Amino acid sequence: MEKLALERHNRDLVEQHDRGEFFSWHHVRHHLDFFPLLVHPKGSAAGQPFELVTTHKVMLALLYGWRRKPLLVHQPFLRRFREAYLSEARGNGKSPKGAAIALNGMVADLPPEPGAENVCVATNRAQAAKYVWSQGRDFIKKVQALRERCKILASEKVIEFECDDITSTFGPLGSDSNNLDGGNYHIAVLDELHAWREQHRGLLEVISTAMGKRLQDLLVYITTAGSDRSTIWKEVFDYARKVLEGLIDDRQFYAYVLACDVDDDPFDESTWIKANPLLGVSVQLDKFKAMALKAKNSPAKLNEFNRYKRNLLVSDREKPYPPELTAKGGMIAQPQTTPLVKSPLTGVKCTVGIDLGWRDDLAAAAACFELTDGSHKPKYAFLVKAWMPAESERRHQMPFEAYIRSGLITLCEGDTNDDDDVLAWVLELHRLFGVSSIAADGNNFRSLLNRLNTKFGLTVYEFPQTVKKYNEPVRKLQEFYGERRVLDDGSQLLRWALDNVALRKDAAGYVMPDKEFSVEKIDPACAVLMALSETLYSNQAESRYEKHGIRTL
Repeated sequence: MEKLALERHNRDLVEQHDRGEFFSWHHVRHHLDFFPLLVHPKGSAAGQPFELVTTHKVMLALLYGWRRKPLLVHQPFLRRFREAYLSEARGNGKSPKGAAIALNGMVADLPPEPGAENVCVATNRAQAAKYVWSQGRDFIKKVQALRERCKILASEKVIEFECDDITSTFGPLGSDSNNLDGGNYHIAVLDELHAWREQHRGLLEVISTAMGKRLQDLLVYITTAGSDRSTIWKEVFDYARKVLEGLIDDRQFYAYVLACDVDDDPFDESTWIKANPLLGVSVQLDKFKAMALKAKNSPAKLNEFNRYKRNLLVSDREKPYPPELTAKGGMIAQPQTTPLVKSPLTGVKCTVGIDLGWRDDLAAAAACFELTDGSHKPKYAFLVKAWMPAESERRHQMPFEAYIRSGLITLCEGDTNDDDDVLAWVLELHRLFGVSSIAADGNNFRSLLNRLNTKFGLTVYEFPQTVKKYNEPVRKLQEFYGERRVLDDGSQLLRWALDNVALRKDAAGYVMPDKEFSVEKIDPACAVLMALSETLYSNQAESRYEKHGIRTL
């Protein structure tokens, strides 16, 4: 993931002028020169300047260096990134780094921000004060120039800074804080996001909505990896990963993740540095080895080692379609005069799956084509379409906004999806290719199912949302991707939805997509699985006599 961040940076350097952005070494030097002005207050480095190691310099240089081109000549060069996800293994200086980022925004931002309200946020105010805020307070006590210009209100846990015409503050916040409403934050550092639970979602929303009111405010997540219970962290991490992998183009979101790769041997010492840039500095190698030895002999300790020392998600839920698997898929020829691909699919049997989901959210349909080239292993091509209510609050969120602009998601008038839009797409498919059968969840599909069957004569089936029904298409799609036997229309909608899928498993080992556990929408993926199931079932149901005729002995 660190390589992905650097590759994104290199791509941005090529495209910067077309994007209205530029990379400024002047701003890099200004911000990074601030860190060694601070002095470590305690520990083995007490009294020494806060010198960044190379990995952390790169992490922060990319965050601070990217700027937006001003519209007018005399306007300042403002930050491009307004949200940043910074992640590494435990013990690598996240709290000091978070405190320094907040102090930098308070006393040395470029351009300066008058009246800046800077905060560190944790699940409760005491937690925020204990780590990031107290680290910032101790930094100030050690530097005379800061001591002279800052007033530390210990009882209120607030630091006030005043210099020339610039005044700003730095304080801790948590879900138990009294002053959450009405915030107007310049820098907000959210500590240990992996520890946030559903009851803290309101806190995140309050902080997020308090951002965006200043010219270059910045929301920063500092965290290690989470577990299955870390639902809020999973959403942010998943979004960050999709940005790095190019599945989402969010120009204002920055991500830099230091983690071991999932296929690394956890006990290979040469890989530990990936997640631990301070290994051998503040992270002692002998203690690291001792933890690894315990992890070898205990599954519970191995989970801890993977999460806290290798910075990897610990999960008992399977993600069946990671990007490295779906990247093996090919692409169908691009459409010419129609929004549906017509060639090389003309004359190929077509099955359709429809997942209407909630009427006020995302609905999706998919067509599956089985392509044979004379070999015994056919390929499977998919076309995917989605719909969303025009009045949905989510339509302005990434990546939905981008998919709407590109036409992959069509807006339906009002606050619910319109069955007629789905019907029109299916009938156009039938006109172009001939739809042999349709599968859909009967709970949300019954009226449309009846119209397709009774009025238009199409063969339709209810698709029960059970593990036994989903198990085969889920596993077959994994197999087909692995064997490079999947083609799609080249859009990111399907691969984005597949990447969101997490599986539920029953006692017999059968699996199905788990909409509740999946971090984002999976309706397009479910539609594809239903369409594929129809194709696979029709092959199994075909009589052997239709292939070979009657044989006599």
